[in-house]
Amino acid sequence: MSANPASPGQGYENLDLSPDGALITNLLGAVEGEAKSALIPLTSEFGASESHPAFLTPRMKEWYTAYIASWRIAALQPLRQRFDDIDLGKDKRGFLLEAEISKAEQKKNQSIRAEREKFYNNPKIKDVLHKIDVANKEYEAKKALNGGNAANEWSRIIYLIALSLLGMLEFFMNYSGIQKGIPSFPPAAIAAFTILIVILTAVSSDVIGKSILQWSSIFGPGVPSGEKWNHRVRLAVGFILFDLAMFPVVWARYSLLKEEIELDILGEGGVGAGLYMKIAATVGINVGIWLAGMVVAWFAHCPIPEFGKIERLLERLNRKLRKFQETGIDKGNQLHLATRDKERTNLQSRVRIELNNLPDYQTLRTEFERLRAVDGKVIAALQIYRNRLIDALKAQGGKARFEVEDLMLPVENPHRLVDAATYQRQNLELPYA
Repeated sequence: MSANPASPGQGYENLDLSPDGALITNLLGAVEGEAKSALIPLTSEFGASESHPAFLTPRMKEWYTAYIASWRIAALQPLRQRFDDIDLGKDKRGFLLEAEISKAEQKKNQSIRAEREKFYNNPKIKDVLHKIDVANKEYEAKKALNGGNAANEWSRIIYLIALSLLGMLEFFMNYSGIQKGIPSFPPAAIAAFTILIVILTAVSSDVIGKSILQWSSIFGPGVPSGEKWNHRVRLAVGFILFDLAMFPVVWARYSLLKEEIELDILGEGGVGAGLYMKIAATVGINVGIWLAGMVVAWFAHCPIPEFGKIERLLERLNRKLRKFQETGIDKGNQLHLATRDKERTNLQSRVRIELNNLPDYQTLRTEFERLRAVDGKVIAALQIYRNRLIDALKAQGGKARFEVEDLMLPVENPHRLVDAATYQRQNLELPYA
């Protein structure tokens, strides 16, 4: 920026901030250049001062520093000092309310920064952050394999409820069969035995259903032979578990029909195929429940192995971090905000009681309002620039992304991205200290 419309002899109130003046023309001329940036960092609200206002883009900051800051500070500092020089007696001095409010804000921000540094230097927090970082990398890798989509697996509760409903059906059917086939077993033992059958069937359905869903991912050409072997073992275990679940069911049914089967074998029963259909029906219903469990497992899981597990781990870690933040940062921040608000209220009360009726104070307030009127023009110019910048970014077809400091984030990377709409809603202000 090369324009220099303000000579040393001019004061802040005499700056030409008209829409067609050299200063505003110079500022707006930077829009197209800055709109080419893929990412636009904004000045931090937590380091805002009279020389560095918050939420300015690099070009806005450059313009403010080059053409506004020195004139504004030269006008503000002596005026602020004249407020401070008002003698209120009993060792009390006057003050510029807006300057003291800015100081209270800065003090609050410094305290919040200190809270953040202390929190994120805690070894427990560092450990959680490290685990989140590792899980994030795994998550992004799995997400890429899933076509850029999240795992979207069923919640564990819904999945367990679905399997439990199938298990209840299996329990009531097999309980009566085992009770009739093995009447010598006590009811409690039969119930425990039947629950074990339900569990074995559910685990088998889960293992085999997931394996079928993820077949190409676990047995594909790029999968190492060792991993393939592990998955084959899991699949075999799934079938073995189902066999173990079916054995007592068939045995109980056989015990119930044992005499009829022996007579049929000797040719004396005359029952024929109908006898064996009873056993086949029992087995068939259990197989049907087992297959239904595999269908549930198919719909409940993601085709990418371990993706859902990593997604749930990341959610748990983030919840854990958030819980730490609530107890380690939020409470402290709330205290600092309350202290700032209390100080602001006390300052406003002092103005009403101690200063408002003083002629000198009112004279200085009139001078300050003239300075603040110029501040309004500066802010209006910055807002116009921001609006035109956002319009230019939208015209280019890209999504505008702005980077702001967030004191809830780790010290190593305390920035987050906001969109144009969020930035546009943010107030632009000029501090007075």
